[in-house]
Amino acid sequence: FGKKVYRQLPEEIRKVIRENGNLFRIGLHGPDILFYDLFNQKVCGLGTEMHKIPAASFFLRGMSIVRRTGDERLLAYLLGFACHYLLDSSCHPFVDETAEK
Repeated sequence: FGKKVYRQLPEEIRKVIRENGNLFRIGLHGPDILFYDLFNQKVCGLGTEMHKIPAASFFLRGMSIVRRTGDERLLAYLLGFACHYLLDSSCHPFVDETAEK
């Protein structure tokens, strides 16, 4: 999904992602990356909690920092995270409904 979004972005934003590709790719995992350490329940729990809270405050805070500092690394990460958020928002209702059956 991140590749599809990347191809549709303006060149200026694609340049930021190219120069900070690892951070963009980490962002694509969103809070799911916290589930990968299966032996640390505190970290996994944080991933679960992040899925429950509204994302707006996370993005607003992050973009406030980007605007203030011009940090393109953070911007690349937030763009990847946004891709994850958009995909999750679209797919999770179907996944949740299917899992209930």
